[in-house]
Amino acid sequence: MLRIRLVETPALPDPFDHCVINDVFPVDFFNAAHQNWPGDGVVVSIEGVGRTDAYSERHVMLYEDRFFEKLSPSMQNFRMFVSKATTGGTIVQACLGKFEKILKPRISHIKEKISLKLELLVVSDRTDYAIGPHTDLPSRFVSLLFYLSPDQNNAPMV
Repeated sequence: MLRIRLVETPALPDPFDHCVINDVFPVDFFNAAHQNWPGDGVVVSIEGVGRTDAYSERHVMLYEDRFFEKLSPSMQNFRMFVSKATTGGTIVQACLGKFEKILKPRISHIKEKISLKLELLVVSDRTDYAIGPHTDLPSRFVSLLFYLSPDQNNAPMV
């Protein structure tokens, strides 16, 4: 379903190439995400995982054993399902196809084979978290962001 929605949704060029897909997950998946959301014993400040020394109000769970060890078996199973559903080959291919026109110039000068690394993290931003407009890391090729707040007041501004 995600792949189909991604392929069918038109890309928007402003302020950067992107697309917005509302209600991408079925209601039962959305509810399961909230029932299995990792708590404060699992998510840690992003400063604590060595990714940045700023944004202490952003908490993350990396898809690594040290985080999975803290999850119940049912939560571990759900996290693996999420991983497969959001980073599978068909999703990656749909993203690359959707943004091929802007991605090709970034790599056309590279002669050797390119290897992409998939990275998945659960992010839980706290009340005081804020980040201004910014460009991402040059090494970041494509980003998929899924906002799962049940409170529409927390919906991202697009």
